[in-house]
Amino acid sequence: MKNLRALGWLPVLLLIAACERSASTLPTSTPEPSPVIPSVTATEELTDPNITLVPPTQSVTPVPPDDGSPTPLATADPSATAQATNTPAASPSATGTPTGPAIDPGELYGDPAFVDNMTNASNWRGENNLLPDTENLRLELRGDQLYVTGKKLGFETWWFSWPIITDVYIEMEVRTDSCTGKDAYGLIARGPLRGALSTYGYIVAFSCDGSYTVRRLDSSTPYSATELIPWTQSNAIKAGANQVNIVGLRMDDSTLTILANRFEVNQLTDSSFRSGRYGIYVRPSQTANFTYRISEIRYWELPIE
Repeated sequence: MKNLRALGWLPVLLLIAACERSASTLPTSTPEPSPVIPSVTATEELTDPNITLVPPTQSVTPVPPDDGSPTPLATADPSATAQATNTPAASPSATGTPTGPAIDPGELYGDPAFVDNMTNASNWRGENNLLPDTENLRLELRGDQLYVTGKKLGFETWWFSWPIITDVYIEMEVRTDSCTGKDAYGLIARGPLRGALSTYGYIVAFSCDGSYTVRRLDSSTPYSATELIPWTQSNAIKAGANQVNIVGLRMDDSTLTILANRFEVNQLTDSSFRSGRYGIYVRPSQTANFTYRISEIRYWELPIE
């Protein structure tokens, strides 16, 4: 009986052993890795923030605006910059003395192609649809004047409008508030298109002491600029606070002519930039919160010869 019972358990034991051996030989499944999904960064269209640079006598690292808006505009063509010619006009215009009578742009060119009478804030708004008010620059529309305030001593700031111009005569009518010395105001022209990574253009600036200068901003990142005409005193510019002056620039291909109150005071040749946007420029050299008021910016397209 004991032997029969032992034999009766034998098939069960053999079956259990076979099951264990079968389970141990089954392949082990490895979970497939999760697919890698690349991250996507949304790119927003760049707008027109001000670019404030530390003056060249200090660091040349651009100071970004504090409103979170990106740095604008395209990098200048290095080859074009390298081939540029910088030929200021000879005397007597180099002294800042007018070379002839005041011009009448209406008589020369007809009706202006565009007039900004400073009643439309959309010409100057930034990406948040507001006029800028940062630690470096403030623009305000009051009545029919655009108030431009440079807040930081020694810092130069510009802000672009939207029109793209090529061969034009452009002028800006300005009234200074309290100012002294080289507190400067003016135009930047032939700047890059919206959405670029660096700023360039021709800067024509007048100062409170009755001088003017022309510089070519080659790049804002890194900062690089060329002085085309150094600060030059001109009796065509009304010096002092609370004075009205017209900053004028005629751009005819590579010939740039500087006008003060519609008197030609200097001329140079430079072929770096041929078209682009224009904007305003301010540099409070000696007066904190230096402010000037723009009553109008207008331009005439030059006739094709």
